[in-house]
Amino acid sequence: MFKKNDSIIGAGTQIVGNIIFSGSMLIDGHVRGNVTEIAQKRSTLILSERASIEGAVVVTHQIISGALISSPAVMA
Repeated sequence: MFKKNDSIIGAGTQIVGNIIFSGSMLIDGHVRGNVTEIAQKRSTLILSERASIEGAVVVTHQIISGALISSPAVMA
């Protein structure tokens, strides 16, 4: 069972820039940038079916239902 999400990017939200987080993050909007966990903090990223990320993703655990347009790195 998952615990509650520590961070949420809601539907209709667009972020241009890199995100660094720990714990769990639910993305329901759109991110153009890299999504990375804090070093040595095992984290979980949940990407909903209507969400998208354009950039590199570096996390311990991923649950991907949306669009992941991955690249080595995006300069946002």
